Amino acid sequence: MLTKAQKVEIVRSLKEDLDKAEVIIMVDFKGLKVSDLNEIRKNFRDETITYKVYRNTLIKRALEDVEFTGDINEALVGNTAVIYSLERDPIETIKAVADVSKKFKAFKVKAAIFEGTLFDSKGFKELTKLPTKDMARGLVVGAISAPAREVVGIFNSAVSSMVWLLDAKIKKEQE
Repeated sequence: MLTKAQKVEIVRSLKEDLDKAEVIIMVDFKGLKVSDLNEIRKNFRDETITYKVYRNTLIKRALEDVEFTGDINEALVGNTAVIYSLERDPIETIKAVADVSKKFKAFKVKAAIFEGTLFDSKGFKELTKLPTKDMARGLVVGAISAPAREVVGIFNSAVSSMVWLLDAKIKKEQE
């Protein structure tokens, strides 16, 4: 049993991390084998994603200062693990959790807090469709460079047409 001082320290530490996290995901792990949980923990650790199990009351206290809209009480029932990353793109973290959820059916997302909004499990599935920062950057660069490529293509075709015309004129004059 944890002492009051230990609980206070856990809440303080968790609160500190959750304040910095761009996405916070709560999952239910009931029904998973210990070997499955060990594999999940190892995979998350390798991807610099934090996965920890806490008492629901401690999670609730740690989330008191995190600003979001929605009622967290429905998610804080039963077994709850908290998942977040302080180093990764939040969408990459969401996609990693979704991949684990697909692989292990007993690993169920209860809720996620992203950009100040609480999402239920259905909303979480929608979040998995968002592009990562790198993907979004690629889309923006592609959108910006597309008109430039078209202009270059037009100039290239104009220049090649002119060269073809000059070549044809030279051949005609040589005849």
